[in-house]
Amino acid sequence: MRYSEGRTVGLYTKVSPEEKKVIDQKMALLGTTNLRAYLRKMAVDGYIVQLDMGSVVVEGEVFNVEHRELPRRKAWVVCFDITDLTGSIRVTRFMEGEEAKPIIAQVKKGQRLQVQGRLTLGRFDNNDLVLEPYGINEVPKQPGREDTAPDKRVELHLHTKMSTMDALCDTKTVVKRAIEWGHPAIAITDHGVVQSFPDAYNASGRGEKIKVLYGVEAYYQNDVDEQAAVHGPGDMPLDGEFVAFDLETTGLDARTDAIIEIGAVRIRGGEVVDKFASFAQPGQPLSAKTVSLTGITDEMLRGAPTPGDAVDLFLDWAGDAALCAHNAAFDTGFIREYCARSGRKFDPLYFDTLILAQYLCPKLPNHKLDTVASALGLPPFQHHRAYDDAETCGRILAAMAPMLRGQGVERAAQINRVFAGKKRGGRGRRSAFHLIVLAKNQTGLRNLYKLVSKAHLEHFNRFPIMPKSLIDENREGLIIGSACEAGELFQAVAAGREDRELERMVDRFLHTLPERACSVFLRRYWYAESMEECLSGENPVPQWYLAVEGREIVGGLGVIENDFHDRKDLAPNVCAVYTEKAKRGRGVAGRLLGHACADMKARGISTLYLVTDHTSFYERYGWEFFCMVRGDGQPGMTRMYIHRG
Repeated sequence: MRYSEGRTVGLYTKVSPEEKKVIDQKMALLGTTNLRAYLRKMAVDGYIVQLDMGSVVVEGEVFNVEHRELPRRKAWVVCFDITDLTGSIRVTRFMEGEEAKPIIAQVKKGQRLQVQGRLTLGRFDNNDLVLEPYGINEVPKQPGREDTAPDKRVELHLHTKMSTMDALCDTKTVVKRAIEWGHPAIAITDHGVVQSFPDAYNASGRGEKIKVLYGVEAYYQNDVDEQAAVHGPGDMPLDGEFVAFDLETTGLDARTDAIIEIGAVRIRGGEVVDKFASFAQPGQPLSAKTVSLTGITDEMLRGAPTPGDAVDLFLDWAGDAALCAHNAAFDTGFIREYCARSGRKFDPLYFDTLILAQYLCPKLPNHKLDTVASALGLPPFQHHRAYDDAETCGRILAAMAPMLRGQGVERAAQINRVFAGKKRGGRGRRSAFHLIVLAKNQTGLRNLYKLVSKAHLEHFNRFPIMPKSLIDENREGLIIGSACEAGELFQAVAAGREDRELERMVDRFLHTLPERACSVFLRRYWYAESMEECLSGENPVPQWYLAVEGREIVGGLGVIENDFHDRKDLAPNVCAVYTEKAKRGRGVAGRLLGHACADMKARGISTLYLVTDHTSFYERYGWEFFCMVRGDGQPGMTRMYIHRG
């Protein structure tokens, strides 16, 4: 066997006369006497080589070279592996030293070769199928994939070999490929670690050839506001009227299962004042499991309205009252599904007594309806029947009102703020979601390193966990993304969670509420710290109010101690009254003022002050001119108004 200038290996040395004759016959049939042309025509993609094939020609890329020298015999065992990415085979043969030298010197990892040889079982390769070569021909590499898009994409979610059990990509290879394709940037987001950053930096030419976005796909746990106890718009006092309800269904999926019973009670002043109960005919026989669990039979459903009609009857009966349910996401999910089918609006204020119980009674072994009812001293009831469960749920919420007041809560809107950041009972370990965290500057990179370090050193639990509270403390310079199908947002969408809840999650990923408010409608003011204090819920002042249409903030105002003037005794002050230009003249500011005054009165503050140069506007909403004050650092005087509750 000879190797001709790294291109073609002769075919006849060490080949038996019979084999040489067969090869010559095949070359004659193909109309060629050129070995190189013969090999090219014989190499066919897509065939699986088998032992009984005898002589074959294969084409592939060398990915491993393991030549072994035998010094005593002055010989070599030529040995290398090739693959076409659909299969691989070892090429090996014993050869005399001089004969083997050209192959040893010139067969390299990464070459694309055509090899003809005889299939056999390797005596020194565990009897695996190997190819004993007759001829070798180097061929050009096949053209790789190209990115022909005029507008190049930027990969923002990429794992390398540093992601445990989740990737095979070499960092340098991936960055170089992005450079070849003309991508302007590429993000590195390994699971919980940052070890790929140095290789990515070097492969990018220190940032000159491509911009590297340094990030991580974090194991994220929301320890701040993962589950809200109160959902929906509006507000009400703790002793206000509400409707507690419960559903019995044929299964757990609102999209495929059906409601078979709705039970509800209206509670006013802690007492049941009205009741609602209705069966619903799902249109198919009940399963044995459903009958066993609920005690409801097909006979009991005969003549009942359809689930959609039953939902309409229930909502008509409930009216505008706030709702209450135990594990409310389940019950409201079914109601929302039927409303979506009929086109009926469903966006109520509602309480979840399961979440409330987990916060208020964290030491209970579980927080099932009967367990919570027993802990609160409520009488026994018939579990898994809608009316009985609904009445018990309502009495649980009424019994929790004194417990909430003990934590300073008087109104529904205060509940989520009070529980923000507190631990809930009910589960030994919070589930970890995935979250993309990217550094947008040096400050962000420093904070990213801090988050990764603390995740490993202080919050490791099977994985390096990044709690939301830790991310919020180190948020500066970071971009947060919702990650993959294991992300909180993706799973919430797949589970059919309500739009308001999805918007709440999106706001967490985009930016905090104070940042959003300042950027959208308070661009001229520096009230972010005041907004943070408002969200903490520690004091009645400061407070901030937003007017929202859909997801758009169209106006707002704040209540702070002093709006930068010399009369510090005239407090608190309404400040930053603002309405987007396109929304002016529609009464937005007036409704904001009315709501703010009413809310502050409910918090025990009946007198408010306001500094303004406007005349005849605030008088429409019950404000009166009070005096003149001097603004901080201002030479002139400004009008001050007063509103007495």
